[in-house]
Amino acid sequence: MIQRLLTLFRKQIRREQAIIIITQAKKWGDAKSYDLCVDSGLVGIEGAIEVILKFIELKEKNQGIN
Repeated sequence: MIQRLLTLFRKQIRREQAIIIITQAKKWGDAKSYDLCVDSGLVGIEGAIEVILKFIELKEKNQGIN
């Protein structure tokens, strides 16, 4: 399960990197370019996944998406 999430996450990162560079003229890796930044070195991979999933849950709740 975790491995599948990591694979999907890495693919999404590559897509977003290309989109940011092409459409927004923002610097890849600059924290100002993102809604959320998580240092997996501090919280570990599984901790980062938990933080991201919680962020998505709260964002959808605040936007009325369920």
